[in-house]
Amino acid sequence: MSLSCYVHIPYCIQKCLYCDFTTFTRDKLPPSETYINWVKKEIENRHQGIKDRNLRSIYFGGGTPSLIPAKEITLIIECLKKHFVFHPNIEISIEINPGTLTEKSLQTYQSAGINRFSVGVQTFRDDLLKLFNREHSAQHTRTTLELLVKNKAVFSADLLFALNHQSRKDLKKDLELLLLYTPHHISTYYLTLPAHHLLQKNRAPESVQLQMFQDIEHRLRKEGFDHYEISNFSQKGFHSRHNLTYWSDRNYWGLGLSAHSFLKFNNQRVRFWNPKNLKAYSEQVKQKTTEPFPFSILPKEQNETLDLHEALTDFCHTALRTRWGIQQIKLKTTFGNKGLESALKKLNNLKQKNLIKKQDKRWVLPFSSWLISNSIFREMTFLKEDL
Repeated sequence: MSLSCYVHIPYCIQKCLYCDFTTFTRDKLPPSETYINWVKKEIENRHQGIKDRNLRSIYFGGGTPSLIPAKEITLIIECLKKHFVFHPNIEISIEINPGTLTEKSLQTYQSAGINRFSVGVQTFRDDLLKLFNREHSAQHTRTTLELLVKNKAVFSADLLFALNHQSRKDLKKDLELLLLYTPHHISTYYLTLPAHHLLQKNRAPESVQLQMFQDIEHRLRKEGFDHYEISNFSQKGFHSRHNLTYWSDRNYWGLGLSAHSFLKFNNQRVRFWNPKNLKAYSEQVKQKTTEPFPFSILPKEQNETLDLHEALTDFCHTALRTRWGIQQIKLKTTFGNKGLESALKKLNNLKQKNLIKKQDKRWVLPFSSWLISNSIFREMTFLKEDL
Protein backbone atom coordinates (compact mmCIF):
# COMPACT_ATOMS: atom_id res chain seq x y z
CA MET A 1 0.00 0.00 0.00
CA SER A 2 0.97 3.64 -0.33
CA LEU A 3 -0.29 6.91 1.08
CA SER A 4 -1.19 10.29 -0.35
CA CYS A 5 -1.21 13.47 1.69
CA TYR A 6 -3.32 16.60 1.24
CA VAL A 7 -2.24 19.83 2.97
CA HIS A 8 -4.84 22.59 3.26
CA ILE A 9 -3.62 26.20 3.11
CA PRO A 10 -6.68 28.41 3.81
CA TYR A 11 -5.14 31.80 2.94
CA CYS A 12 -6.78 33.83 0.16
CA ILE A 13 -6.54 37.35 -1.21
CA GLN A 14 -10.34 37.45 -1.45
CA LYS A 15 -13.29 35.08 -1.22
CA CYS A 16 -14.61 34.09 -4.65
CA LEU A 17 -18.39 34.25 -4.96
CA TYR A 18 -18.71 30.58 -5.99
CA CYS A 19 -16.26 29.11 -3.44
CA ASP A 20 -17.51 26.85 -0.65
CA PHE A 21 -14.10 25.69 0.62
CA THR A 22 -12.82 26.58 4.08
CA THR A 23 -10.80 29.68 3.21
CA PHE A 24 -10.23 33.11 4.71
CA THR A 25 -8.66 36.40 3.70
CA ARG A 26 -5.28 36.99 5.31
CA ASP A 27 -6.58 39.59 7.76
CA LYS A 28 -8.83 36.97 9.38
CA LEU A 29 -6.03 34.43 9.91
CA PRO A 30 -2.95 34.27 12.12
CA PRO A 31 0.45 34.84 10.46
CA SER A 32 1.16 32.03 8.00
CA GLU A 33 4.22 31.03 10.04
CA THR A 34 1.92 30.23 12.97
CA TYR A 35 -0.41 28.15 10.82
CA ILE A 36 2.47 26.20 9.27
CA ASN A 37 3.74 25.39 12.77
CA TRP A 38 0.29 23.97 13.61
CA VAL A 39 0.42 21.71 10.56
CA LYS A 40 3.93 20.55 11.49
CA LYS A 41 2.67 19.84 15.01
CA GLU A 42 -0.16 17.77 13.51
CA ILE A 43 2.36 15.68 11.57
CA GLU A 44 4.64 15.23 14.58
CA ASN A 45 1.84 14.22 16.95
CA ARG A 46 -0.21 11.93 14.68
CA HIS A 47 2.13 10.33 12.13
CA GLN A 48 2.62 7.20 14.27
CA GLY A 49 -0.99 6.26 13.66
CA ILE A 50 -0.44 6.02 9.90
CA LYS A 51 0.52 2.47 8.92
CA ASP A 52 1.40 3.30 5.32
CA ARG A 53 4.91 4.72 5.42
CA ASN A 54 5.39 5.09 1.67
CA LEU A 55 4.26 8.48 0.42
CA ARG A 56 3.28 8.53 -3.27
CA SER A 57 1.90 12.08 -3.54
CA ILE A 58 1.55 15.36 -1.65
CA TYR A 59 -0.91 18.05 -2.69
CA PHE A 60 -0.96 21.61 -1.34
CA GLY A 61 -4.44 23.03 -1.88
CA GLY A 62 -6.55 25.83 -0.55
CA GLY A 63 -7.15 28.61 -0.54
CA THR A 64 -4.08 29.93 -2.27
CA PRO A 65 -0.95 28.06 -1.16
CA SER A 66 1.18 30.28 -3.40
CA LEU A 67 0.08 33.30 -1.34
CA ILE A 68 2.26 32.44 1.67
CA PRO A 69 6.09 32.45 1.56
CA ALA A 70 7.39 29.55 -0.54
CA LYS A 71 9.89 28.63 2.19
CA GLU A 72 7.02 27.86 4.56
CA ILE A 73 5.62 25.30 2.11
CA THR A 74 9.01 23.61 1.95
CA LEU A 75 9.01 23.25 5.77
CA ILE A 76 5.98 20.96 5.50
CA ILE A 77 7.75 18.81 2.91
CA GLU A 78 10.82 18.56 5.15
CA CYS A 79 8.67 17.58 8.13
CA LEU A 80 6.90 14.82 6.17
CA LYS A 81 10.24 13.56 4.89
CA LYS A 82 11.36 12.95 8.47
CA HIS A 83 8.57 10.45 9.08
CA PHE A 84 7.73 8.90 5.72
CA VAL A 85 9.55 7.25 2.84
CA PHE A 86 9.12 9.29 -0.32
CA HIS A 87 8.43 7.23 -3.42
CA PRO A 88 11.26 7.67 -5.98
CA ASN A 89 8.71 9.22 -8.36
CA ILE A 90 6.67 11.06 -5.76
CA GLU A 91 4.30 13.66 -7.18
CA ILE A 92 4.28 16.91 -5.18
CA SER A 93 1.71 19.43 -6.39
CA ILE A 94 0.78 22.95 -5.40
CA GLU A 95 -2.16 25.13 -6.41
CA ILE A 96 -1.15 28.46 -7.92
CA ASN A 97 -3.34 31.50 -8.40
CA PRO A 98 -2.28 33.66 -11.36
CA GLY A 99 -0.28 36.65 -10.21
CA THR A 100 1.09 34.97 -7.06
CA LEU A 101 4.03 33.09 -8.63
CA THR A 102 7.45 34.64 -9.12
CA GLU A 103 10.69 33.37 -10.62
CA LYS A 104 12.15 33.15 -7.11
CA SER A 105 9.22 31.29 -5.53
CA LEU A 106 9.09 28.88 -8.47
CA GLN A 107 12.77 28.06 -8.01
CA THR A 108 12.19 27.53 -4.27
CA TYR A 109 9.31 25.15 -4.99
CA GLN A 110 11.26 23.16 -7.56
CA SER A 111 14.34 22.93 -5.34
CA ALA A 112 12.14 21.46 -2.59
CA GLY A 113 10.85 18.74 -4.92
CA ILE A 114 7.54 20.27 -6.02
CA ASN A 115 7.12 18.96 -9.54
CA ARG A 116 3.55 19.79 -10.51
CA PHE A 117 1.68 23.10 -10.51
CA SER A 118 -2.09 23.55 -10.70
CA VAL A 119 -3.07 26.96 -12.06
CA GLY A 120 -6.53 28.38 -11.36
CA VAL A 121 -7.10 29.94 -14.79
CA GLN A 122 -10.93 29.70 -14.64
CA THR A 123 -11.45 31.95 -17.70
CA PHE A 124 -9.56 34.49 -19.81
CA ARG A 125 -12.47 36.95 -19.75
CA ASP A 126 -11.61 39.81 -17.41
CA ASP A 127 -15.25 40.84 -16.96
CA LEU A 128 -16.16 37.37 -15.67
CA LEU A 129 -13.15 37.26 -13.37
CA LYS A 130 -14.30 40.52 -11.81
CA LEU A 131 -17.87 39.25 -11.55
CA PHE A 132 -16.68 36.23 -9.56
CA ASN A 133 -14.55 38.47 -7.31
CA ARG A 134 -11.32 36.94 -8.64
CA GLU A 135 -8.32 39.14 -7.90
CA HIS A 136 -6.28 38.11 -10.94
CA SER A 137 -6.64 39.25 -14.55
CA ALA A 138 -6.18 37.41 -17.82
CA GLN A 139 -2.77 39.08 -18.13
CA HIS A 140 -1.76 37.66 -14.74
CA THR A 141 -2.73 34.25 -16.07
CA ARG A 142 -0.68 34.65 -19.23
CA THR A 143 2.36 35.82 -17.24
CA THR A 144 2.11 32.87 -14.84
CA LEU A 145 1.74 30.32 -17.64
CA GLU A 146 4.67 31.86 -19.53
CA LEU A 147 6.81 31.56 -16.39
CA LEU A 148 5.96 27.88 -16.00
CA VAL A 149 6.64 27.14 -19.65
CA LYS A 150 9.96 29.02 -19.51
CA ASN A 151 11.08 26.91 -16.55
CA LYS A 152 9.90 23.63 -18.14
CA ALA A 153 7.50 23.00 -15.25
CA VAL A 154 4.75 20.37 -15.41
CA PHE A 155 1.46 22.13 -14.91
CA SER A 156 -2.27 21.61 -14.91
CA ALA A 157 -4.88 24.29 -15.54
CA ASP A 158 -8.42 24.63 -14.20
CA LEU A 159 -11.17 26.02 -16.43
CA LEU A 160 -14.75 26.78 -15.44
CA PHE A 161 -17.66 26.51 -17.85
CA ALA A 162 -21.40 27.27 -17.90
CA LEU A 163 -20.63 30.71 -16.46
CA ASN A 164 -22.84 33.79 -16.47
CA HIS A 165 -22.96 35.41 -19.90
CA GLN A 166 -20.70 32.68 -21.30
CA SER A 167 -21.47 31.28 -24.75
CA ARG A 168 -20.08 28.21 -26.48
CA LYS A 169 -17.93 30.58 -28.53
CA ASP A 170 -16.51 32.13 -25.33
CA LEU A 171 -15.63 28.71 -23.95
CA LYS A 172 -13.96 27.64 -27.20
CA LYS A 173 -11.87 30.80 -27.09
CA ASP A 174 -10.80 30.03 -23.50
CA LEU A 175 -9.70 26.57 -24.62
CA GLU A 176 -7.77 27.94 -27.60
CA LEU A 177 -5.96 30.50 -25.47
CA LEU A 178 -5.05 27.90 -22.87
CA LEU A 179 -3.81 25.41 -25.44
CA LEU A 180 -1.28 27.97 -26.69
CA TYR A 181 0.73 27.14 -23.54
CA THR A 182 0.55 23.33 -24.09
CA PRO A 183 -0.54 22.38 -20.56
CA HIS A 184 0.15 18.82 -19.46
CA HIS A 185 -3.25 18.46 -17.83
CA ILE A 186 -6.57 20.32 -17.91
CA SER A 187 -9.42 20.14 -15.42
CA THR A 188 -12.75 21.53 -16.62
CA TYR A 189 -15.37 22.17 -13.98
CA TYR A 190 -19.04 22.91 -14.36
CA LEU A 191 -19.95 25.87 -12.17
CA THR A 192 -22.13 24.25 -9.51
CA LEU A 193 -24.21 26.65 -7.41
CA PRO A 194 -27.23 26.59 -5.08
CA ALA A 195 -30.54 27.17 -6.86
CA HIS A 196 -30.99 30.82 -5.83
CA HIS A 197 -27.34 31.88 -5.94
CA LEU A 198 -26.63 35.30 -7.45
CA LEU A 199 -24.43 33.72 -10.14
CA GLN A 200 -27.30 31.61 -11.46
CA LYS A 201 -28.53 34.61 -13.45
CA ASN A 202 -27.84 34.85 -17.19
CA ARG A 203 -26.44 31.35 -17.56
CA ALA A 204 -26.90 29.41 -20.77
CA PRO A 205 -29.80 26.90 -20.85
CA GLU A 206 -29.03 23.39 -19.68
CA SER A 207 -29.03 22.10 -23.25
CA VAL A 208 -26.27 24.57 -24.16
CA GLN A 209 -24.33 23.67 -21.01
CA LEU A 210 -24.32 20.04 -22.15
CA GLN A 211 -23.08 21.15 -25.55
CA MET A 212 -20.26 23.00 -23.81
CA PHE A 213 -19.18 19.77 -22.14
CA GLN A 214 -19.23 18.06 -25.52
CA ASP A 215 -17.23 20.93 -27.06
CA ILE A 216 -14.55 20.46 -24.41
CA GLU A 217 -14.42 16.71 -25.02
CA HIS A 218 -14.15 17.12 -28.81
CA ARG A 219 -11.46 19.85 -28.70
CA LEU A 220 -9.19 18.23 -26.13
CA ARG A 221 -9.43 14.76 -27.66
CA LYS A 222 -8.44 16.37 -30.96
CA GLU A 223 -5.31 17.65 -29.20
CA GLY A 224 -4.47 14.15 -27.97
CA PHE A 225 -5.65 14.51 -24.38
CA ASP A 226 -6.89 11.43 -22.54
CA HIS A 227 -10.32 12.09 -21.00
CA TYR A 228 -9.64 9.83 -18.03
CA GLU A 229 -12.12 11.23 -15.49
CA ILE A 230 -15.35 13.18 -15.88
CA SER A 231 -13.66 16.55 -15.31
CA ASN A 232 -10.04 15.72 -16.15
CA PHE A 233 -7.94 15.48 -19.31
CA SER A 234 -4.29 14.53 -19.49
CA GLN A 235 -1.48 14.34 -21.97
CA LYS A 236 0.13 10.90 -22.04
CA GLY A 237 1.93 10.17 -18.78
CA PHE A 238 0.63 13.22 -16.93
CA HIS A 239 -2.48 11.94 -15.13
CA SER A 240 -2.83 13.38 -11.64
CA ARG A 241 -1.54 10.62 -9.39
CA HIS A 242 -2.83 12.45 -6.35
CA ASN A 243 -6.40 12.74 -7.62
CA LEU A 244 -6.32 9.12 -8.74
CA THR A 245 -5.91 8.30 -5.05
CA TYR A 246 -9.43 9.58 -4.38
CA TRP A 247 -10.92 7.66 -7.31
CA SER A 248 -9.02 4.41 -6.69
CA ASP A 249 -10.03 3.53 -3.11
CA ARG A 250 -6.57 4.40 -1.70
CA ASN A 251 -5.54 5.84 1.65
CA TYR A 252 -5.06 9.57 2.06
CA TRP A 253 -4.25 11.76 5.05
CA GLY A 254 -5.53 15.34 5.18
CA LEU A 255 -3.53 17.94 7.12
CA GLY A 256 -4.60 21.41 8.11
CA LEU A 257 -7.82 23.23 8.85
CA SER A 258 -10.96 21.23 7.83
CA ALA A 259 -8.88 18.64 5.91
CA HIS A 260 -10.48 15.21 5.39
CA SER A 261 -8.81 11.78 5.52
CA PHE A 262 -9.64 8.20 4.55
CA LEU A 263 -7.83 5.14 5.92
CA LYS A 264 -8.43 1.40 5.60
CA PHE A 265 -7.26 -0.89 8.40
CA ASN A 266 -8.41 -4.14 10.07
CA ASN A 267 -11.11 -4.56 7.39
CA GLN A 268 -12.56 -1.19 8.33
CA ARG A 269 -12.83 2.04 6.37
CA VAL A 270 -12.69 5.23 8.37
CA ARG A 271 -13.19 8.84 7.38
CA PHE A 272 -12.07 11.57 9.76
CA TRP A 273 -11.64 15.31 9.48
CA ASN A 274 -10.23 18.36 11.21
CA PRO A 275 -12.45 21.16 12.52
CA LYS A 276 -13.20 24.27 10.47
CA ASN A 277 -12.67 26.45 13.52
CA LEU A 278 -9.11 27.78 13.87
CA LYS A 279 -9.05 27.71 17.66
CA ALA A 280 -10.36 24.14 17.81
CA TYR A 281 -7.84 23.02 15.19
CA SER A 282 -4.89 24.69 16.93
CA GLU A 283 -5.85 23.01 20.23
CA GLN A 284 -6.41 19.54 18.74
CA VAL A 285 -3.04 19.34 17.00
CA LYS A 286 -1.28 19.76 20.34
CA GLN A 287 -2.67 16.41 21.50
CA LYS A 288 -0.29 13.54 20.91
CA THR A 289 -1.66 10.07 20.28
CA THR A 290 0.05 6.77 20.92
CA GLU A 291 -2.88 4.82 19.51
CA PRO A 292 -2.42 2.92 16.21
CA PHE A 293 -4.65 5.36 14.31
CA PRO A 294 -4.54 9.16 14.18
CA PHE A 295 -8.26 9.80 14.71
CA SER A 296 -8.37 8.19 18.17
CA ILE A 297 -8.09 11.57 19.89
CA LEU A 298 -10.77 13.24 17.78
CA PRO A 299 -14.36 13.81 18.98
CA LYS A 300 -16.98 11.39 17.68
CA GLU A 301 -18.42 14.05 15.40
CA GLN A 302 -15.10 14.20 13.54
CA ASN A 303 -14.88 10.60 12.38
CA GLU A 304 -17.05 7.82 11.00
CA THR A 305 -16.55 4.14 10.29
CA LEU A 306 -18.29 3.28 7.04
CA ASP A 307 -20.86 0.50 6.96
CA LEU A 308 -20.45 -1.99 4.12
CA HIS A 309 -23.20 -0.46 2.00
CA GLU A 310 -21.67 3.01 2.41
CA ALA A 311 -18.22 1.77 1.44
CA LEU A 312 -19.63 -0.03 -1.61
CA THR A 313 -21.47 3.12 -2.68
CA ASP A 314 -18.31 5.23 -2.43
CA PHE A 315 -16.29 2.59 -4.27
CA CYS A 316 -18.73 2.46 -7.19
CA HIS A 317 -19.26 6.20 -7.45
CA THR A 318 -15.57 7.06 -7.55
CA ALA A 319 -14.60 4.22 -9.89
CA LEU A 320 -17.33 5.12 -12.39
CA ARG A 321 -15.99 8.67 -12.58
CA THR A 322 -12.95 7.30 -14.43
CA ARG A 323 -12.60 5.73 -17.86
CA TRP A 324 -11.32 2.54 -16.18
CA GLY A 325 -14.61 2.05 -14.37
CA ILE A 326 -15.35 -0.76 -11.92
CA GLN A 327 -13.13 -3.82 -12.08
CA GLN A 328 -15.31 -6.85 -11.33
CA ILE A 329 -12.56 -8.86 -9.63
CA LYS A 330 -11.80 -5.93 -7.30
CA LEU A 331 -15.48 -5.75 -6.39
CA LYS A 332 -15.38 -9.37 -5.27
CA THR A 333 -12.08 -9.24 -3.41
CA THR A 334 -13.06 -6.03 -1.62
CA PHE A 335 -16.73 -6.66 -0.81
CA GLY A 336 -17.15 -10.44 -1.11
CA ASN A 337 -19.81 -12.39 -2.98
CA LYS A 338 -22.69 -10.49 -1.38
CA GLY A 339 -21.28 -7.13 -2.39
CA LEU A 340 -20.54 -8.41 -5.88
CA GLU A 341 -24.08 -9.75 -6.32
CA SER A 342 -25.67 -6.50 -5.14
CA ALA A 343 -23.48 -4.41 -7.44
CA LEU A 344 -24.00 -6.68 -10.46
CA LYS A 345 -27.76 -6.43 -10.02
CA LYS A 346 -27.62 -2.65 -10.37
CA LEU A 347 -24.96 -2.71 -13.09
CA ASN A 348 -26.93 -5.14 -15.23
CA ASN A 349 -30.02 -2.98 -14.84
CA LEU A 350 -28.06 0.03 -16.13
CA LYS A 351 -26.66 -2.09 -18.96
CA GLN A 352 -30.18 -2.97 -20.11
CA LYS A 353 -30.89 0.76 -20.35
CA ASN A 354 -27.68 1.25 -22.38
CA LEU A 355 -26.33 3.56 -19.69
CA ILE A 356 -23.27 1.43 -18.92
CA LYS A 357 -21.21 -1.10 -20.82
CA LYS A 358 -19.05 -4.06 -19.89
CA GLN A 359 -15.50 -4.25 -21.26
CA ASP A 360 -13.07 -7.03 -20.32
CA LYS A 361 -14.66 -7.63 -16.91
CA ARG A 362 -14.88 -3.91 -16.23
CA TRP A 363 -18.01 -1.80 -16.07
CA VAL A 364 -17.55 1.65 -17.61
CA LEU A 365 -19.70 4.65 -18.44
CA PRO A 366 -19.72 5.74 -22.08
CA PHE A 367 -19.25 9.46 -22.67
CA SER A 368 -23.01 9.94 -23.17
CA SER A 369 -23.57 8.68 -19.61
CA TRP A 370 -20.97 11.04 -18.18
CA LEU A 371 -23.37 13.80 -19.21
CA ILE A 372 -25.96 12.40 -16.79
CA SER A 373 -23.57 10.84 -14.26
CA ASN A 374 -25.40 12.14 -11.16
CA SER A 375 -28.54 10.15 -12.05
CA ILE A 376 -26.41 7.02 -12.58
CA PHE A 377 -24.69 7.51 -9.23
CA ARG A 378 -28.13 7.60 -7.62
CA GLU A 379 -28.84 4.22 -9.23
CA MET A 380 -25.54 2.90 -7.83
CA THR A 381 -26.31 3.92 -4.26
CA PHE A 382 -26.69 1.03 -1.81
CA LEU A 383 -28.83 0.68 1.30
CA LYS A 384 -28.13 -1.48 4.32
CA GLU A 385 -30.81 -3.97 3.24
CA ASP A 386 -29.05 -4.45 -0.14
CA LEU A 387 -26.28 -6.28 1.71
